[in-house]
Amino acid sequence: MTNKLMKSALYSLILLLTLWQAEAQESRSIIVDGEASDYYIPDVTKLTLRFSEKAENQEKALSNLDKALNETVKVLTENSFLVKEDLLTSYFESNKRIDYKTNEEHVDASQTLTTKFKTDKEKILTILNILKDFNIEASYKLDLKFSEQRTNEIEKELTRRAFDNARSKADLLATSGKFKLKEIAKVNFSQRFINRDVFAAEAVEEKVDIGYGSSRFGGFNVEPSKVSRKITVEYYIE
Repeated sequence: MTNKLMKSALYSLILLLTLWQAEAQESRSIIVDGEASDYYIPDVTKLTLRFSEKAENQEKALSNLDKALNETVKVLTENSFLVKEDLLTSYFESNKRIDYKTNEEHVDASQTLTTKFKTDKEKILTILNILKDFNIEASYKLDLKFSEQRTNEIEKELTRRAFDNARSKADLLATSGKFKLKEIAKVNFSQRFINRDVFAAEAVEEKVDIGYGSSRFGGFNVEPSKVSRKITVEYYIE
């Protein structure tokens, strides 16, 4: 009886060891990083125009502000590709203030117009030159960003290239280590878009600031933004 129990225990132990070894063999894996990066020009340009007027009372301040905006809209729509419906108010403010040196009251009124259009160097230069040539009394700014559609396109492209890069590294290790690659065990997408030139993370979701208006437009070009994708891939091996 004792011998039977010992044999049974021995068989059980052998079976467990065999299963453990098979599982260990099955779970052998390597982990490699895959990276891809490229330069892309943001496909959406946003123009922001900020108008400010100062007058002794609110009626005059708002009247001057309205006049400045109407003149600007007229100039832009008559001399560029923009139409009136493209120019939208994104901010408005009117405040009474006191000049502490003279103790006199005045009113500051400001309003911001914005418009968006497909990024195009010639269109941008057209707007900048109109603002300069017609002496538009407004501070202005151009921001470039990626649209949601372009963001998705870039993500798909760089993800595919990052996978190819990871596979290339895994193949090199397999050749050097004399083992075979099997199926993918796991993929880590913890790091998404990284723009090392401009932003720490999520570059395609952020804007690239060109700067404020200047009369010097010679050699003007839209700078591409570097966007990167990094993934970690684990492969089973045998």
